[in-house]
Amino acid sequence: MTTVVLNRPRPRASRERCTGGRGRGLTLEQSLGATLTAARAGDEAECPLCPGTMRAVAGTAVCESCGSELS
Repeated sequence: MTTVVLNRPRPRASRERCTGGRGRGLTLEQSLGATLTAARAGDEAECPLCPGTMRAVAGTAVCESCGSELS
């Protein structure tokens, strides 16, 4: 397991609105799952850590910019 530290917040898309756990918006699991699903489907998927694009590689999603992986 790799620990990831996000040094600067990235702007959130409207679908990723954070609501402080009040039951609205996407959870982290849902957001990462949607990114992985989009990459696996061949759709453009934004990296959750940088402004890069994630692409499907052997069943995982790999960021072309920072190398982050979702599986």
